[in-house]
Parts: sequence; structure tokens; C-alpha cells
Amino acid sequence: MSKRISKRPAKKSQRIPKRPLRCRVHKGVLAVEIDISTLAWAYEHQPDNWTGRSDESIYFVTDAKEFAHDVASEMNREAEDGSTPLSLFIDSMCTAAANEGSIAVERRDGEDDK
Repeated sequence: MSKRISKRPAKKSQRIPKRPLRCRVHKGVLAVEIDISTLAWAYEHQPDNWTGRSDESIYFVTDAKEFAHDVASEMNREAEDGSTPLSLFIDSMCTAAANEGSIAVERRDGEDDK
């Protein structure tokens, strides 16, 4: 556990997130973006981080920039097979887009349903 995340119960941050989580295609890049203050706010307000009282979280972020670096490291952490949580998420979303009828995907001739 990082030294910068305190475990003592505290009131959730009253920070207002600057920008929401978003995903867009821009200049040939698929970009998933979240402002670091929004990331910290989201962590402090997720249900798994609640004490049961509406105004208290178990953990609170004391350094949003360092926390963002830690989260990025976890997203890129490689398993033995070389996959990462981020690559598994992208694989899942590609499959979802195809299954939802993306007109940019075609089935190869002769392929049976799995």
C-alpha cells in the first residue's frame, strides 16, 4: 500500500471534479481521459470505499498526482501471459462493439459461430 493513501476514516473530499471521464477518438488516437482530481474523487466515492456513513470513506487520497501514477502502473501491470488490465479491458470493449453490431466489423466467410 502506498504511503500516500491514509486508512483513517475521514470525510470524503469536497473537491469538484474538473472534467468527467471520457473516451474519444482524436487525431487517429483512441484516448481514455480522466482528470486526476476526478480520479481521486471517484475512488473516494466508490461503494467499496464507504464506511457505511454517507459522508465518510475508508481511504482518501492525499496526493492526486501520485495516486494517478499508481493507478496507471496497476493498469499496465503485466501478467505472466503479457496481458494487462488495460489490454483485457480493450479486448472486452472491442468484442462488445462487434457484438453490438459495429458496421466497421465484418465476419470472415466460412467462419462458424463459436
